[in-house]
Amino acid sequence: MNTRKVGLYLAFSFGISWAIAAVLYLLSQGEPNQIVMMVASSLFMWGPALAVLIVQKGFYKESLAPYGWTFKRLNGIWLLLSLAVPLVIFLLYLGTVALLGNGLGLPGMGTVDLSREGLIAQIELLAAQAGQPANTGGLTSLPLPGWLLLLVMMLAAVIPGASLNAFFAFGEELGWRGLMQEETRSLGFWRSNLLIGIVWGIWHSPLLLMGHNYGDSGWLGIPVMAAFCVGMSFVMGYLAQRTGSIIGPSMLHGVVNAVAGFSILYVHGSDPLIGGVAGLAGAVPALLLTLGLLRDKSRLAAWAGASNQIYGS
Repeated sequence: MNTRKVGLYLAFSFGISWAIAAVLYLLSQGEPNQIVMMVASSLFMWGPALAVLIVQKGFYKESLAPYGWTFKRLNGIWLLLSLAVPLVIFLLYLGTVALLGNGLGLPGMGTVDLSREGLIAQIELLAAQAGQPANTGGLTSLPLPGWLLLLVMMLAAVIPGASLNAFFAFGEELGWRGLMQEETRSLGFWRSNLLIGIVWGIWHSPLLLMGHNYGDSGWLGIPVMAAFCVGMSFVMGYLAQRTGSIIGPSMLHGVVNAVAGFSILYVHGSDPLIGGVAGLAGAVPALLLTLGLLRDKSRLAAWAGASNQIYGS
């Protein structure tokens, strides 16, 4: 492992992203609103990609191909699966909340309501909290159950998720599933992605402290985000290898971000740290999918091979 390159990448990645967050926080006078958070998170995501460019092109004068910026061995089937996996993760997340919240009544988990009546009531509640009128006339006239409306919205979210969202997600993925994944592969699949997940979670800290994902949970959000990122890291690392390009994990990441917003419409009364889509309930589906990776022992075993790059292997 090139520890110097990894160290340089982490220094620039954290430095750039955290500086962006600090500037926007100061400009908002310590009270970031939704617009500030949207701008902050969008710019924040490009810190890792800029760090890769500085290190790989500026310091080492080398190609980005080993980090997934290649289309030579792009696997179309696994690229499509990269779009489907986020939908599966979200459905498993809803199942987790239904089991632990609706079924067992675990505190903070919240409850799932997939009915059309529940959806309309939640939209009206969110609109009232924002001081805006609720326009639910279209929903009341649609002869579709709430669960079917959810599936339609999820499928529709794939388009912006795999395009605009994936563009911003690429800013993260070139760093975490690109440079970090390739440079730490000598640790093996499990230790490599465990390390990446923990560091990736901690990297989010400024946004979390500004209220992103977990509201006013403060420092408690950092270990929860790290747990969520660890779970996602195993799945995304594996799919990155199978797609053969950084485009795969970028699209997966983009669709995850697109469908995650639906949780506020269908999950009620949850503590974001526990029952939120980026909370402990959201980490469960990724860990369940990780268990399925155990079946591909040959590919996981080859992860650290000296002549076997993560991309194009």
